[in-house]
Amino acid sequence: MTYGQATLLGVIQGASEFLPISSSAHLALAPLFFRFPDPGLAFDLALHLGTLLAVLLYYRRTWTRLILGACRDVRGAEARTLGLLAMATIPAVVAGLCLEKAADTLFRDPRRIGACLIAFSAVMVWAESRGANPGEDWRTSGPRTIFLIG
Repeated sequence: MTYGQATLLGVIQGASEFLPISSSAHLALAPLFFRFPDPGLAFDLALHLGTLLAVLLYYRRTWTRLILGACRDVRGAEARTLGLLAMATIPAVVAGLCLEKAADTLFRDPRRIGACLIAFSAVMVWAESRGANPGEDWRTSGPRTIFLIG
C-alpha cells in the first residue's frame, strides 16, 4: 500500500465515521472504486482505533469529568452516563465477537455490502419516520432504549 492510498483511506474514515453512513463499508469499497489492493481488515481496524484515540483525546476533559465524577459518587449523573455509554456499546461488541471469523470475507463482498447498506438505510428511514418521543432525552432513557441506540 502506498502512502497516498493509506492517506485516502484515512480521509474516508475520518469523513465517514461521524456521518450516519457506514465508514467500514466505505473503507471496504474504496479499494474497488479506486482500483488498488484491499489492505484488509487489520488496516481498517487500525483506522478505527485511530479515530477512537482522536475522539478520546478531543473529549479528554469530558472523559476526565465523567470518570472523576463517577468515582466521587457511584450513583451520580456521571456514573449513570458512563453506564449508559457502556450499555450502548454492548451491541457492537456482541456483533463483533459473533461475526469475527466471517468479517474478513463476508463484509468485503461488494454485493453484500450494498445489500447491508440498503437494509440499514431502510431501518434508519423507518426509525426517523417514527420520530423522537417528546421530552425524551438519552440521559433519562432506560436500558432498553440505550441498548437499541447502541
